[in-house]
Amino acid sequence: MGFSIEGRTSGFSQFYRYTDSAHAADGENHPPSLIPGTQARKSGEIDPAARAKAEEILSSSETNFIGENSFEDRMARLVKELAANDGKPQYQADLVSAIIELDQGEFDSWLRPEILQNALDEKRITSQERDKARQGFQNAVDYCAAPGDRLKGLLPPPPPMVGPTPPPPPPPTVDEAKRYIEIRLDQNTGPWGWPNDVSHQELLEITNQFSQLRPEQRNDLLRRLDDGQLKVWAGEGTSDPSGTFWGGLTGEEQQELMNVVVEGADLQQLQRLQHAFADPDYEKPFREAVAKKAPAATKEALIKDLADDVENDPEAARFSAQLIASLQGDPPAVARVLDSLTRAQLEALVHACVKQDTINVGNGFVLVTYDTSLLSPLLETAAAMPASPESAEVKAILFEQAALHLKELAALRDPSTAATTRAAGQAFAVTPEQVEQLTSSLSRILTSDTNGVMRALETGSPSRLGRGISAFTEQMIRQGRNDEIKAIIDKLSRGNDLNEDPSARFKAPDGRNAQVLGYFVGSIQASVRNISKDAEAQAELLKAIFSASGYDAAAAAGGVLIDAVVDVETEGQKKRGDELVESAYPRDPDGQPVEAVNPETVYDTAALRVIQHNT
Repeated sequence: MGFSIEGRTSGFSQFYRYTDSAHAADGENHPPSLIPGTQARKSGEIDPAARAKAEEILSSSETNFIGENSFEDRMARLVKELAANDGKPQYQADLVSAIIELDQGEFDSWLRPEILQNALDEKRITSQERDKARQGFQNAVDYCAAPGDRLKGLLPPPPPMVGPTPPPPPPPTVDEAKRYIEIRLDQNTGPWGWPNDVSHQELLEITNQFSQLRPEQRNDLLRRLDDGQLKVWAGEGTSDPSGTFWGGLTGEEQQELMNVVVEGADLQQLQRLQHAFADPDYEKPFREAVAKKAPAATKEALIKDLADDVENDPEAARFSAQLIASLQGDPPAVARVLDSLTRAQLEALVHACVKQDTINVGNGFVLVTYDTSLLSPLLETAAAMPASPESAEVKAILFEQAALHLKELAALRDPSTAATTRAAGQAFAVTPEQVEQLTSSLSRILTSDTNGVMRALETGSPSRLGRGISAFTEQMIRQGRNDEIKAIIDKLSRGNDLNEDPSARFKAPDGRNAQVLGYFVGSIQASVRNISKDAEAQAELLKAIFSASGYDAAAAAGGVLIDAVVDVETEGQKKRGDELVESAYPRDPDGQPVEAVNPETVYDTAALRVIQHNT
């Protein structure tokens, strides 16, 4: 196999074409063969088709306003042709070679990197076409020994250097961060006589500077910034939905800022931040950041600091409730803060967590909405408190007030539309999910310490009248949560751990067990009467609650007899509700009612008290 060499000089370069006589006529593109000191391809002279295309590109370019050929148009035509023939390296190499041969001054006029960039900027070509063309220029160097030094800016960029990743720069010290931030908050007069503004980018840089510090360092940095600097910072960062150059921060950027600065902050610095960032734009981001990021000890201190305001300031109460819920997972901390609050303060927390808003929808019509998103987290956090007489009192207060709100919300809800018109031009919007979620949260708080909470409810004022427990029980029945009702009765009969003798508990000298059992049974009877006035319908409801499904009919020969109500006759003056009070009454192992004068009396008295006040 032999090679013949043909040389020619054109413009600024000389090309050496190598022909493999054994393969010159096969019409295929072959990869280059390496020859010492040069590179060659197995091909003949420049492809006539490539030469013709080169002549077309050089002769048909558009002209500018003075009649000169447009360099960008010529570059674009070449790039598009190279891109269209991606994967045909020999043709690409021949095309570039022909261009260089035919145009004597291409490197000083249009075949330059800046013209390629102009064509891209003017949207004459796409970035994908540019990248494919770059490979075409590289093929000209590889296949035809085109002058790589002159085509350098048109070739593909070199691959990145592979080596060890340099270590990140060390984080700033608190002093360095302080100076960095002070420079960006400086509002001294600028070069045009106007006060310097803080740009959007500078605000982001301040957030980033804080994020590089450890939480305890952030607290130290806050302490070193004076109130005036905090005020400037807050004022410059007020909301700007677009995030423009001179604008403030977007909502997401404000949240990120608050998340960073409150982490590690002590009570004093949180109070300074709250005062400086008092703009309504920051209210929600600040509260959410404190709830999620502030240390638990700081949140405890802040809750106690807000305690004096919760009765008169609903927003302070809502913030306190949010902070208490954020302590979920730390029951001792929850117990400390809730035990420190008075009854009035606890009630204020619950009321504030049912936020009512009025929306004017036009034509004299208003829609009243209820935001209960903070109430269930508050109740479920309290439910996790360890059982004790003190925690039972707290839980009972929260339960009673929340249950009264449940009654109000349920009365406003129309199951088919979730909005019931109560007056001309007014509607109340309450979703079924709100009612169900609140019922579930109340169930958790009650079952967390059933006997303790029920005893606190029965002996408390005004909860002893049963308004809260009856509202809760009615919703439990309406939602078909009969198994949960049975479980509550079982705990009242057998103790929270279900390991006590029902008869012995009922006969306890203080009568408390009999009293709370009657209290809850009375709420069931009142609820059934409120759901339906029809005796047969009442019987079906009671049967569903006290059926033997999953339950021994005689409650293991000593518990509450639950089957008697199923066959109660309606003749005469008897009412199923009265029979229910009897059927839930504890029995001895022979199925006979337990004889104990005082327990019987307090059982009947508690049940009838609840029935009387709630039907």
